[in-house]
Amino acid sequence: MAAGTRALKGLMTRYALFHEPPADGRSLTILRKNDVVKDLEMPPVDELILAVITDDAHPARVATSPGPVVYYSLDDNLSRQAFPVTDLFFNPDVKVRRIALAYFKRMSDLEPQVLDAPSKDAIASLEKRLVSSGPKRWRDAAIRIADALHDDFLLNLAGMRQCHALAWGEGVRKWLRLLLRPSLPSLDPLASQIITSATDQLDEVKSAISNSVLKAESLRQVCDNYYRRLGHLPLGGTFSLGGAVADWIGQSGRKPNAWKQIWAWADEMPSPLAHYHACTVFTQHPEFVPAGKHRQLWERILDVIEVPGTDAGTSEWTLGWLMWHELARHYACYLECHIPNSDSERLSGFAWWLADAVSSVIGKSRQAIDYLMKTTIIPEAGNFAHVRQLAHPVAKTSMLRYATLCIRSPWALGLTCEMGPGIARLKPELLDAEVRESIGGAIELNLLSCFPLRAKSDDQVVYAFDRTVVPTAKAWSELGEDAGSTHPFATLLEHYPKITNPNDLANALGSILNEQEGGQLLVAQNIRALAYTGGAPVSRIWECMQDEQWRRDVWLKLEPVALETLFESVAEIQAQNDDKWTSHLPHFLALACEAVSEEKEREELIFAFTLAASMQTGTVSAVERLLRGEHKDRFAQYVAGWRDRLLSLMPLAPGWIAGRMRAVMASLYVAE
Repeated sequence: MAAGTRALKGLMTRYALFHEPPADGRSLTILRKNDVVKDLEMPPVDELILAVITDDAHPARVATSPGPVVYYSLDDNLSRQAFPVTDLFFNPDVKVRRIALAYFKRMSDLEPQVLDAPSKDAIASLEKRLVSSGPKRWRDAAIRIADALHDDFLLNLAGMRQCHALAWGEGVRKWLRLLLRPSLPSLDPLASQIITSATDQLDEVKSAISNSVLKAESLRQVCDNYYRRLGHLPLGGTFSLGGAVADWIGQSGRKPNAWKQIWAWADEMPSPLAHYHACTVFTQHPEFVPAGKHRQLWERILDVIEVPGTDAGTSEWTLGWLMWHELARHYACYLECHIPNSDSERLSGFAWWLADAVSSVIGKSRQAIDYLMKTTIIPEAGNFAHVRQLAHPVAKTSMLRYATLCIRSPWALGLTCEMGPGIARLKPELLDAEVRESIGGAIELNLLSCFPLRAKSDDQVVYAFDRTVVPTAKAWSELGEDAGSTHPFATLLEHYPKITNPNDLANALGSILNEQEGGQLLVAQNIRALAYTGGAPVSRIWECMQDEQWRRDVWLKLEPVALETLFESVAEIQAQNDDKWTSHLPHFLALACEAVSEEKEREELIFAFTLAASMQTGTVSAVERLLRGEHKDRFAQYVAGWRDRLLSLMPLAPGWIAGRMRAVMASLYVAE
């Protein structure tokens, strides 16, 4: 046994030192802790570095916000050096380890928080072991504390904030990559401190608003207090910032210049969400808008309700909105994959908080946003979106989940809904034709989302989009009629009840090929909305799926965008309704794939659907049918590409999804 242990350690040493001695302290400490190496140790630390870490006011220290790295400058004061303080935990000199310990203990009491609860607990529980003289004791403590700090979302956020302030792009990317794949144990205590589901935590929402008002000495403090607790959620009615501001003004008896103070606050905030909240104050309380400022208000409103495209746009926050939405969808996909069958409203609300925390550090710099979106955020978000698409985890239905994953701009939708019938009080008649057209176009685009399909009564409104866009669109359309014109979405309003009714939608699905391309997409989109929010006519949709002629016609003739949306709809229904959907859906798709004859792109798309449905159900028979059946030569061309793609995604996927990927991978290898 002893000989085997020595041989194993020798093998570990050989591989550990194959290229060169380990450069990082953690690896070296692990090797020393397990007696794999004996003659390697961390080099001594320069006394200047220790002095800079110990003394916040040291002349060589570069002023930054608190974080995991200390920056200092040399004599020329031009070059900046970075030193990660966690490296000191692995130093054999107890004096050096004490310096690192003191540095992070000072952070434990900071507000806003820089360390999360697991980091604080690790430091408190392992402090004595870290400064002990026994090598095994302090090395074990050093590894455990450093690992807790490495996974700390708040500390990583602080690290990115430091790099961003110093304009160190590569450093920002390093921390951002960690933030985009957060450690779940680090997130748990954060989620417990945050209001993530306004529906379930309505009493906490009311308490947060009440405290925001009672503890505020100024209008700006009302805004700060509200945003700190609720700013990540698009709340409507009395739960919006507009409601909190009105309460404070009513209770304080003051008459501040609300217009000036609120926009000054919003413009200084590092997140576009502040502009949404500021707009709710004036859409709900037009009496706060000074004479001559209505055109400016509409410009501000347009910056929010105009659904951002993929270009830079005209608003200074256009890219900021794009980044925020990309981050929110990413975190929703990431959390859903790692915590399946969860409360999706809480998960989505937490994703919105995470997105705002990260985007607020990056701010509004177009150059920084463009760089980070292209190099880091979009590639990473795309990978996890693909993982989620392939696995389609089970999650409880909720409107916030659908808004996060499927609505291009839920904040634009929320503010459009919030304006409602009182839109005339904002004096849109003062606008020129070009601005009116832009606003009408933005309202129409949000109306086309047809979400939510049914409005809640005023006493049930929590989120701004609970009202639907319909009251706003009707009011705007009536303004056009008063001016002698009818807005193009008047026709959509006329048909809205029919295209959002579950029974009518089921009928429309049965004859979906009779619709033009836009009509097909609208039907598929609204079926998807019902599937995600728990109102889908499942039995009627199953009747369509059982109809062989319907299946053949729809999968082979439906427009591609509508087809993808319809597949997402049935994938969500399958996830919510295990039984016959699980056993039949992959084979329905395989049959459709075999039936495609000339359209290579459609064949490739339905092949992808078949793989995804198989992974979602944990089965491979439909995939093997395609790869071993009489048409196997047609589908062999897709094997290599999918195998490579799954190999690249497997390291990112949690274990349960990776296991399903491996099952499909086995079929892909056998098919070669």
